[in-house]
Amino acid sequence: MSDTDVKSQIGILLQLQSLDLQIREIHSEMEKVPRHLSALREELKKKEEDTLRLKKELEKLAVERKEKELELESNQETIRKYQAQLYTVKTNKEYAALLHEIEELKRKNARLEDEILELMDRGESGEIALDKEKKKLEEEREGYKKEEKKGEEKIAQLKNQLLQLEEKRDTLTVKIEDSLLSRYERIMKTKGTALAPVVNAACGGCHLQLPPQVISEVRLGRKVVTCERCSRILYWEKD
Repeated sequence: MSDTDVKSQIGILLQLQSLDLQIREIHSEMEKVPRHLSALREELKKKEEDTLRLKKELEKLAVERKEKELELESNQETIRKYQAQLYTVKTNKEYAALLHEIEELKRKNARLEDEILELMDRGESGEIALDKEKKKLEEEREGYKKEEKKGEEKIAQLKNQLLQLEEKRDTLTVKIEDSLLSRYERIMKTKGTALAPVVNAACGGCHLQLPPQVISEVRLGRKVVTCERCSRILYWEKD
């Protein structure tokens, strides 16, 4: 490979590396879209679960309230029955026993009425909270649909950019010697970048200080020179 060929090949490799880094960035951006949507779905799922939990709590309160109202009604019916029996008892002892039962039921009913009122208050507050949660949930569902659409549009846009870059890449790879291209791709895979400039007498990739002879060889550009530590292909940036 002549001096001109080496410089030309390095120049093409630099263009290829620039394209590959752009391609890598696009792939990274494409991967972010499903992750973002997945996170939104998890948030939406949690909101749905919270809303359902609140709804079930309200249903439980309604059942509890109904049970207490039935118990209250049953006690009131029993009180009416006992009050009617007061006129039919024949002894003071029976009369006193009925009065005691009536008073106990009245006290119990007073507690039940307080509990029913408390359940009503909790139910009303819960209904207000549930309505708010439903509205928020609907807003989040709409928001997710918009984000999903934006994600689809972004993926389509990125795929189009990727196609254009890959076409450019194909036009470059055919200009590179097979052995050099193979070395380039191997280094890219393991190191992330395959070429590194000489910066302050050191490898711009791993920062190893380079011997003067190596720096001179890179600057002359008569052969492909690699860093002995990271194996990146070294190049000299224009002065």
